[in-house]
Amino acid sequence: MGKIKKSNFLSHIRPLSNNRGSKGIGKNSKSKRVSTSDLLIPKRHLKSLQRKILKFGSLKKFLHFLLLTNRSKFRSLCIIPKNEKTLYQSINQDLVRFSFRPDSADWAELRVLARYYGLSICNLFVILLEIGEEGSSSSGSPPFLSYKAKSLEGKGNEMALIQRILPSRRYISFSLFLRGSLSRKFASDS
Repeated sequence: MGKIKKSNFLSHIRPLSNNRGSKGIGKNSKSKRVSTSDLLIPKRHLKSLQRKILKFGSLKKFLHFLLLTNRSKFRSLCIIPKNEKTLYQSINQDLVRFSFRPDSADWAELRVLARYYGLSICNLFVILLEIGEEGSSSSGSPPFLSYKAKSLEGKGNEMALIQRILPSRRYISFSLFLRGSLSRKFASDS
């Protein structure tokens, strides 16, 4: 009889809800059950963020916009950290809490990118916000907004973050894999 091999591979899949544009918020509405998330924003960015929320209608829609328009720049966004500790925002910034219900896919993408760069989710969001402020103050239009950005939406783009603790347990390896038109976009921008 053949032996059953134990696998050293664990995997799971969680469904990501997309409640963007859902109208009804009734008893059985999925959007009502989506849990809230918090972003801590330094007070110096408060007015700018409030203007963006008014312009886009919600923080959820603004987060989606930030991810969509800056996707092609993620490769050169940050310096890869040299240690395993997550870099949080500096203390004494008078952080203001913004609670909202982001789309699961947007929140997962932000979390994967933050983990890849060794940043907290809030820190990465603030960096994206600062990039947006720099871009809109100089030209009047959002940063990195290109005619290609809209072509990324709904075209089977996938992003995967692979983390491996190497056998010596002294290093952790991160790999970010892109599939679909998103990977071609990254390649053409480098």
